[in-house]
Amino acid sequence: MRRTITITAAFLLTVVALASGASSVSATEPWLHLTSGSRPTNLAPESEGEIVLNAENMGNASIDGAETPVTLTDKLPSGLEALAVEGHSFQSPNFDTPMSCSLSKLTCVYSVEPVEAHGSNPGEHPLGPYQQLEMRIKVRVLPGASSSEANQLSVNGGGAPPATVSRALKISEEPAPYGIEDYEFRAENEGGSLDTQAGSHPYQVTGTFVFNQGPDFKGGASGGSGAGGPEPVAEPKDVIGKLPAGLLGNPRPIPTCSLGTFLAPTVSLEENACSPQTAMGVALVTVNDPGTFGHITFPESIYNLEPYAGEPAR
Repeated sequence: MRRTITITAAFLLTVVALASGASSVSATEPWLHLTSGSRPTNLAPESEGEIVLNAENMGNASIDGAETPVTLTDKLPSGLEALAVEGHSFQSPNFDTPMSCSLSKLTCVYSVEPVEAHGSNPGEHPLGPYQQLEMRIKVRVLPGASSSEANQLSVNGGGAPPATVSRALKISEEPAPYGIEDYEFRAENEGGSLDTQAGSHPYQVTGTFVFNQGPDFKGGASGGSGAGGPEPVAEPKDVIGKLPAGLLGNPRPIPTCSLGTFLAPTVSLEENACSPQTAMGVALVTVNDPGTFGHITFPESIYNLEPYAGEPAR
């Protein structure tokens, strides 16, 4: 049987120590990267849809939700009415943990009690680097709603700096065409603040893009299962990105891994034998695997491989 796995929602790529001379010292605190969107991308007047909000831990320290709870708070535009809300923390494709949410306050709180690693439920571990919290709000589009007012998401707690994101929602009778719903490119200092100094060496560079979406096929705040996911307007084929002028990547400070080691079989199919020191970044990919997992988001490390003859980097 042939099964199609579709990139459905978002792709986030972080490259650590990308610029020449970047610090190799790891961050010792978490910080949260926020994204906001709607399902479907175009919300029809006097219809129902979902607002999907994500907070991803982009630092190199975990968030212990029991000791320092994380609160996601959303403020809807005046033309939308909240009907239901739910939240989940995602530590792996197989395990997610519901968050405590309030419809009246439009908040979701991550406060999972951590447990010992042996004999434990992986869904109860602290929120590690590149793991995420997701909040979904089922909404009704009221008469007279417009695209002029933005949706606002804020997050506090967890030992991470407070963060906010404001994004306009599109109210339209027209179905969303194939395209990009949201795009962001950030050069970041250690701790997550923007690096705006010319000639500096960012701690990491993060790019995010989200494809236009149709309505969720099941689950989420509208279905209550938490296992649903968006259906893309169309399936992407090739995604090609170019670095902005003036941003130069230098892989030389990072050790390399041989292709043979990278491809060698390991006990865990989710890992390879490359040393962690050869990892130069991570990609977070959200996919819909209808045959097994459904709607999942998972991180994949990006390794600095030995280049072939004539290649500057691989």
